[in-house]
Amino acid sequence: MIMRKVIRRGNFTSVTDLKEKLVRFINYFNEVFAKPFRWTFTGRPLQTGSLDKPGRQALAMPKQ
Repeated sequence: MIMRKVIRRGNFTSVTDLKEKLVRFINYFNEVFAKPFRWTFTGRPLQTGSLDKPGRQALAMPKQ
């Protein structure tokens, strides 16, 4: 994302200028777009299709 939004379209006069613009973009993104991650994993193994087919195995959950 940084490459698309900052670096590719930027015009930088020095490495210091590049660093300043990157820090400004990161701060802006964190204030405007960032939101807490919501974990949705239920603890059940992911399965698609039948396990009767050769080569298919269920994902095993480690015991805690």
